[in-house]
Amino acid sequence: MKTGIILLFFNDEKEITENYFKVFLNNRASNFCFVNNASKDKTLDKLKEIKKFNYKNISIIDIKRNKGKNAAIKAGVRYLKNNEDFNSIVYFEFSKYRKHKNPEHLLQCIDDNKKVINIISKASNRKILKNVFSLEEIIK
Repeated sequence: MKTGIILLFFNDEKEITENYFKVFLNNRASNFCFVNNASKDKTLDKLKEIKKFNYKNISIIDIKRNKGKNAAIKAGVRYLKNNEDFNSIVYFEFSKYRKHKNPEHLLQCIDDNKKVINIISKASNRKILKNVFSLEEIIK
């Protein structure tokens, strides 16, 4: 069962390290869509650096003009749905979770709640977007 995880970034250059993402990116049951939401710093360059470490389960979307969080989420959902079928999609803002001491706990919360966050792959994009959950909604 594949899970799509959308991470939203905005001016997070100083906080992005490969070590933080190793736990996430070694989880082959998930595909990650990094959405750079019009950062004015070098966030996009840092995300590209992480992708260079041969993580095949990362996609990067660069939004040139910030149109808000919902637009960034929609871009991530569209990208994921156009490239593969997922049983579930969840998103979170990197700035809210970057200081989380236990990234494994975040993944475990997603895994524990897959029944709650399942989506129907044949549903229209409008219905799918309604079924994309914020990590805040499912974390314990």
